Amino acid sequence: MEPRSRTVGSHENGAQPQACRRLLLLRHGKSEWGDGGLHDHDRPLKAKGENAARLMGRFLSAVGHAPDRVLTSTATRARRTAEVAAEGGGWQCPVEPVAELYDASPDNS
Repeated sequence: MEPRSRTVGSHENGAQPQACRRLLLLRHGKSEWGDGGLHDHDRPLKAKGENAARLMGRFLSAVGHAPDRVLTSTATRARRTAEVAAEGGGWQCPVEPVAELYDASPDNS
């Protein structure tokens, strides 16, 4: 009996595997703490945070992990981190702010 050859990534029955989904979690970049009059939600990114976000966007694209969808908190620093990463990486998907992500915790449902 000759061994059966298989295409890499195929199943025994010859069916092709489903595409694997990947969840990437990215924390916001370095933000400003200096203005005590700002609400936490409104704190902007520092230049250092924008640079880091841009580099992360480029890196994710370079390793083949540019996202198909980006969800972000409505917090200024989180939204800006996602926007800058998308610009830096040339991502083709929109950045979607989701209010429920701000101040979310495992206990929130």
